[in-house]
Amino acid sequence: MIAEEAVWEQLKELKDSMFGTPLSVVDVGLVYEVKVTEDDVHVVVTLFNRGHVQINSLTSAVRQKILGMEGVGEVKVECAWEPAWTPDRLNVSARQALRFEEGDPPEGKLHVRSEKAASLDGSVAYDERTLDSSPLLLAKDTWGKVADLPGDRFGRWRGGGRYFKRFDLTETRGLGRSAEPVHLEVAFATGQILDPEAEIRLLAEGSDTELRCQVNSPAPGGSTDRCTVVFLADLRPHERKTFYLLYGNPSPACWAPSERSDLIVSGRGYALEIENDFYRARLSPVMGQLRNLEFRRWGHTSLGWEDPTPIDLTNATNDPARALDIAWHGEDSCIHWNPDFSDQLRYRITNWPEPPNYTVVKGGSVYTRISRWGYPVCPVYPALPQTAVAIEVTYTFYSGLPYFTMESRLDVEEEVDINVIRNDEWLFRKAFSHTVSMMDGGEISVDGADGPSFDENPALVGFVQEDNGDAFASLNLSYDSRGFPGAYHPKDRGLGTIHDNRIWVRWAFHADGGAHTIQPGATLGEYNAYLVYNAGEEGGHNQARERYNLLRHPLKATAS
Repeated sequence: MIAEEAVWEQLKELKDSMFGTPLSVVDVGLVYEVKVTEDDVHVVVTLFNRGHVQINSLTSAVRQKILGMEGVGEVKVECAWEPAWTPDRLNVSARQALRFEEGDPPEGKLHVRSEKAASLDGSVAYDERTLDSSPLLLAKDTWGKVADLPGDRFGRWRGGGRYFKRFDLTETRGLGRSAEPVHLEVAFATGQILDPEAEIRLLAEGSDTELRCQVNSPAPGGSTDRCTVVFLADLRPHERKTFYLLYGNPSPACWAPSERSDLIVSGRGYALEIENDFYRARLSPVMGQLRNLEFRRWGHTSLGWEDPTPIDLTNATNDPARALDIAWHGEDSCIHWNPDFSDQLRYRITNWPEPPNYTVVKGGSVYTRISRWGYPVCPVYPALPQTAVAIEVTYTFYSGLPYFTMESRLDVEEEVDINVIRNDEWLFRKAFSHTVSMMDGGEISVDGADGPSFDENPALVGFVQEDNGDAFASLNLSYDSRGFPGAYHPKDRGLGTIHDNRIWVRWAFHADGGAHTIQPGATLGEYNAYLVYNAGEEGGHNQARERYNLLRHPLKATAS
């Protein structure tokens, strides 16, 4: 008969080296109970938090380890979520390996240990990239009365909105624009508007046809003196076009426009599925990161992993014989991973059991936006929490366009040791056969499964499947940093294959010679567009090149 004590001793040998110092499942307190009935063993385990959904990365390894004992019959492993794991289950060895110090709270904390301090203003980035223009703010004191506009052109609107704001869009690069997103921030004088979403109408000079736009106020029931207006604009090369925002109609018969488009959003909270004519995107129901992307127009490619199976390992047919992984991964498998930072352990937003904060803009016909922000956590959370680094990530999806955008910002609020910051990492399975890349101002290059090295930061990188032409590209539109020496160096990136998976990873910051102490006020951000296209269609890979040039040089908006 197998002794319970022998099983515990066996589990003490089941270790994960990714903690820095190898620690066993017993050291970190993930084994709740061991019961032996004759030759059969029943083990109850838990995981650090509910964001660790790859349960088999623990339960399977536990089962396999016990099956290696002489005389063992069947092994049943059950994962329990109650009571939840707490940091006081870490033993002395684990607390030492995780670099707890005397006087730390039970959950531990990050400590500043590096002897290399980065200067906030003296740390120069290797590279940065900026857009030609920024969103326009239509100030509250910039307005006119509709009654003062020419009656032959605006007569039919005089019975509606009483006020207007005027602005111009200018195409400055000699590129034709079709359905280019334009974002306006609009402020109103007190008393001029009651319900922006119902009252605002958008017109182009020379036309009395109302243009489709989406209006979003800061929060339901909040202030009505400010809102965001988003629409899709068409301009010829070098054209300048004037637009009018009409508003100020308090009539109860002034209803919000009912407009439909190909943009369909379903789900709840941040766990959304967003689709248009080109793609269907699914966000993780755990923490809202992009986990699946399906090509719709061509119907060939589906990117992402199957959902994890929430089973207990009660028999051999349920056991995938997974290796132990409790210190590095285990979170929901996403195709877009970052941003994150690391010193000894990695702190990721994909390790969140749920986003600490989020906002969602949905229900409109033009765009959907999901923003999540907070302090990233490590795999052993709620142990070793941190409030030194905050991260925000925003996805924006549009009607009728083959791309969506991602904007990220990492802000340092307290001194912190950082060795690496990764951003814009994509991990696909075997959906693609070749890599795609382009330098700013250059031509598209198509290479094998292992892409080229870069002497400068690429304008775009991606992958293509040679058989069907389906392609995905990350367009690096802008990036900046402060307080991170040598940030965005081109050597710190990789495009190619790892474990037969296609990967693009960007180390936005990589400290030379070990971690640097980064100062409060340091910041690092990116703005990228993610494009799906088919290289067999007209334009081939130049579709990606042309889209990059358009988005790098957006329409210039000015008040008039």
